Amino acid sequence: MGNIFWPGRLQKLENTQWNTTLKQGQELWIDGGHNESAGKALSEQVRLWQKQDDKPLTIILAMVDRKDPIEFIKPLLPYADKIICTEIPDEPQSYAYKDLFHKVESLDKIKISYASSLENALTHTDKNSRVLATGSLFLIGNILQK
Repeated sequence: MGNIFWPGRLQKLENTQWNTTLKQGQELWIDGGHNESAGKALSEQVRLWQKQDDKPLTIILAMVDRKDPIEFIKPLLPYADKIICTEIPDEPQSYAYKDLFHKVESLDKIKISYASSLENALTHTDKNSRVLATGSLFLIGNILQK
C-alpha cells in the first residue's frame, strides 16, 4: 500500500487563507479527531513533534456536544502549551465556546482558555509555534471550505 491522504486527518495547511493570519514561524495543522482513541493517537504525534523541535503547541479545540471533550483532550494535555476552546461555525450541535471551556477547565486552569471563533483563537497564539485545530470533523470541514 502506498501513501494515503485523508483530508483533515493530521493535515498541515499551507497556502490557504488561514496561513495569512498566522504569525512568524507558525505552522497550522488540522485533525478531525473527536474521541478518546483519536486523542491518544494525536498525543503520540505531538510527542514526536516535541522530540523533533520542541516548538510550543497550541491546540484549538471545538467539538459537537455529543462528544466527551475531557476524554479526547486528556492525552494531549502534557504536550500542549495552550488549549483554546472555541465553537464550530454554523453547527447547531457545537458546544458553545464557553460551555466547552467549562467542561475542560478543571483539567488545567492555567493552559485552557477560550475564544469566540477560530479567527479570534489564532490571535491568541504565539510566534514560532505549532497550532493544531482539532476536535470535530465539522470544524475541519469548515476550515477546509474557507
